[in-house]
Amino acid sequence: MKGIQFSGGMDSTIMAYELFATTEDEYIIYTLENGYWPPFWSPYNVHFIINKWFNQYKDRIIKHVPVISFASLKDLGEAEYRLWAKFMHDHKLTDLFCGTTKVYSECVDHSLNYPSGRWNLDQMKFGNCVIHQPYYNLHRHDIVNKYLEYDVLEMLFDTQSCAKIASDGVPCNKISCEQCSDRYEGLKRAFTNTKYEYIIEQDRNRKLEDVEWTKC
Repeated sequence: MKGIQFSGGMDSTIMAYELFATTEDEYIIYTLENGYWPPFWSPYNVHFIINKWFNQYKDRIIKHVPVISFASLKDLGEAEYRLWAKFMHDHKLTDLFCGTTKVYSECVDHSLNYPSGRWNLDQMKFGNCVIHQPYYNLHRHDIVNKYLEYDVLEMLFDTQSCAKIASDGVPCNKISCEQCSDRYEGLKRAFTNTKYEYIIEQDRNRKLEDVEWTKC
């Protein structure tokens, strides 16, 4: 069985979409819910994205497994990999796909172990399961280009990146936030100077009340 680590972020969302679009495989989807986000925000967002954008692939989604971690942001890296190991073991996975990407050097927050320290686990084997990080050498402008390649740019606006996202789903948009600054730097690099400000404004203004939420 194959699994996808699907957070509802811009990287893992398009990775999942690309996997379904380019293979005939079935997948279990795994979503980590973090204690510093609004309750169950990430699983709700993934559930919403699947219902809106993955209808043609639903027969190949075996199940969606939300896993709760109340690790702090600083400790999240270690906690997430421990939960990966449990998920791989419990579901007897042979492959786990993760949407890890590079962070622009000017956006890195050196005070964090995660996500600045995005570990390269590509092709490493844990028990009987191989980790795949197909986007590990890509940056966010490369990821934006994948949304354009598959003609699903609006799906990007349904994703999240900010680890300090507010209860209404609005990102903090602070230059000091690694996730926000990395996301918007990618959008800026992917579009011309005359267009990126409009794209970023659209991206920043999406709120949770704009979508219909369904509990996982």
